[in-house]
Amino acid sequence: MQAFDLLKKASSVLLDSEQRDTLDEVVISARVMVLQDMKLPADVAAEDERLQDLVPSFEERVRKRTKELMVDDELRRRRSVLPRPWNPSLYSLTLQCASQIHQDAARK
Repeated sequence: MQAFDLLKKASSVLLDSEQRDTLDEVVISARVMVLQDMKLPADVAAEDERLQDLVPSFEERVRKRTKELMVDDELRRRRSVLPRPWNPSLYSLTLQCASQIHQDAARK
């Protein structure tokens, strides 16, 4: 994908208020998670001295966690949409169960 295509997609996401709200929630969640990792309360201000002079910086940590959360959400979404891989042993087991059901029904 070209850089301009990515910018266009990002712009359309930010202009859509529902998608922007979802993004805001992810960033807020990432911020809270980073603060929890640092054993700090969730209501710490960005200007707090405990967040200054960190390596990597607090902003970089939040950015990284946001990316991780977004990737995890996308993977979860794709797994729910994609069909399950074909499993021959499961197929065989299904046929055996179906055969047993038909035999039981024939006996009755």
